[in-house]
Amino acid sequence: MRILLVRHGQSMNNELREQSEMLYENKRTEDADITQKGERESRELGETFKHLGIQVDGIFTSAFRRAIKTAD
Repeated sequence: MRILLVRHGQSMNNELREQSEMLYENKRTEDADITQKGERESRELGETFKHLGIQVDGIFTSAFRRAIKTAD
């Protein structure tokens, strides 16, 4: 059995932090969604798994939107 650990794609909080620490502190949310970049990162990871012949038999995520959308 092989276990792969994957972090979620870029979230809105990550994007805020890149723009400004003050903006991040004022607007961050606990259940941040993923950005378009995060969606693209998630698709690219899936394509990489497919290219490498990695078959995913199961996925476990937290209940956060960013984790669920990355898994989708």
